[in-house]
Amino acid sequence: MTKIALLLPIVLTVGCSDFVLKDRGDIGESCFGNGTCKDPFICVAGACVASYDDSDLLLSDTAEPFDDDAVQPDDIVSPDEETILADDHGALSDADGELPDADGDLLDADQSADEIDVVSDGEDGTVDHDEGSLDNIVPDEDADPIPSDEDDVTPPNECVTMSDPCDNGGDIGAVCNDTVAGYDCACSLNYAFNGTFCLADTRSEQPCTGLPANASWNTVSSIVQTWNGSSWQPDTAGVHNQNPSTTECRFICVTDHHWDGAACVSNTRTFTCAEKPENSDWNTVSSYQQAWNGSAWTPSDSATSYSLNGSTTACRYKCAAGSAWTGSACVSSSCGANFPNTFGGLCWSEPTGLPTTWGDAGTHCSSIGGRRPTISELRKLITTCPATQTGGSCGVTDSCLSSTCWSSNCESCTDMGDGRYSVFGDRTWLWSSQELLSYTANAWYVNFKSGRVYNGEKNYTPANYDVRCVQ
Repeated sequence: MTKIALLLPIVLTVGCSDFVLKDRGDIGESCFGNGTCKDPFICVAGACVASYDDSDLLLSDTAEPFDDDAVQPDDIVSPDEETILADDHGALSDADGELPDADGDLLDADQSADEIDVVSDGEDGTVDHDEGSLDNIVPDEDADPIPSDEDDVTPPNECVTMSDPCDNGGDIGAVCNDTVAGYDCACSLNYAFNGTFCLADTRSEQPCTGLPANASWNTVSSIVQTWNGSSWQPDTAGVHNQNPSTTECRFICVTDHHWDGAACVSNTRTFTCAEKPENSDWNTVSSYQQAWNGSAWTPSDSATSYSLNGSTTACRYKCAAGSAWTGSACVSSSCGANFPNTFGGLCWSEPTGLPTTWGDAGTHCSSIGGRRPTISELRKLITTCPATQTGGSCGVTDSCLSSTCWSSNCESCTDMGDGRYSVFGDRTWLWSSQELLSYTANAWYVNFKSGRVYNGEKNYTPANYDVRCVQ
């Protein structure tokens, strides 16, 4: 307990009848020559006084109750004289002239009776106090602090209260450790504790790889990678992508090149035709130039096929001299030069390339040593349109030439205009030699744009029909 000295100055005045000089060493007496007093008193300013702690005030057993009339204000000596006042009963007053109150309580010179209420028990010299009586006494600064209930409270385990915060950065293998200051994290490989959680490591300037020929990076050639728990991402392997990026390895093709799904290729190329069959000649080229339009090559790739119509942008051939087209091959033929094509047992001429009437068609065929074909012969040239091919459901034949022979089956195929319905690649109307039986002003024909079998006015002007003669 902190000890606080209570100075109770007492004046021993020689020659006054109201005070008696006592022996040395007891309370109210002079100190011994060596500056000490009898136990438990202490020597203060040459006088023996009682001492007390913050719970008990110790007074001399020999002290007597104060006599209100024992000491008068005129008898008080100033503190500078370092004298002690005492009445003949041993009652004391302090050096500042303060007197005990009616109950014998001691008052500090700077305090009123309302501030401190000290009461002697009158038996052992100790002093009891009422509620708050020692509240204004300042404890010794060197005393140990009074324990608090808060000192015994264990800090919370933040690893538990924060639900294991270490893995909030994606490190599922992180281990949270409780510490006095809070917590820290034991992170997995390629993770580091940033003070809050385990943050994935990063590494910069990782070179991109796999740049193909005729390509350039779009936009960077190195990237920053971040550990994702099992690998470094993004991957450094380059990929074709037209959208620029500073975080991924992307490349684009250089000027005049495009990506074909596997490589950066030129925007122009030469297309070479596949081999043509025997007894044939190219009509007209065996290769041609193509350009990339952003999505496809133009002109498009072409299959090698028979056609009497020449082209510089498609792979076409025709039968060589002395050979005739059978519909599937060029074979040796005795047909003359005016009839270079062989099909269905007949020698066929080329179309005139000019619109002609039915009568003019007959005149032309006669002039080259041939004739107009019959409707059944003309239907032999139809292909990929089953209803009008020879033997199809269309009823118009050499033996059925009236209007009642015709039905919708004779025009069932779609108009395409690409020569698909002719074995010779024809895309025009060709006359037959036969008239409509019930109306001879019309004659039968085949429209090779659609594979249609029908009849038209023989002398219609301007005429829309051509003729392929047979021999």
